[in-house]
Amino acid sequence: MTKRARLGASKDNKKLANKREVAQAKELGGSRVPLSGALNHAKGDIKVKDWLLDSKYTCKISINISGTQLAKINKEAREAGKKPALLIKLESPPFGTPGSWVVMPQIDFEELINDR
Repeated sequence: MTKRARLGASKDNKKLANKREVAQAKELGGSRVPLSGALNHAKGDIKVKDWLLDSKYTCKISINISGTQLAKINKEAREAGKKPALLIKLESPPFGTPGSWVVMPQIDFEELINDR
């Protein structure tokens, strides 16, 4: 594979990820952050009520999440007075496994389940 082909594949994946962010924002009743990640003041990917969400998308069956990624969305959300969460979309999950997941701090999850 040439360097040019790899770059094109990355652009295609970014387009798919952007489309997914728009769809996720609509599904959740939120709004997509324009130019998310490209501007200092545009933190997170999606805003929904009290939440700031980062969206991760892959065509593969797995995705890696680092502590650095979690620290980033946590810091950005808390500075904005919001709760952080990471939305994960696996386009090709293993059979019988949901393709969409939400990762959030346990304290926020406990608050959600205790409010019911």
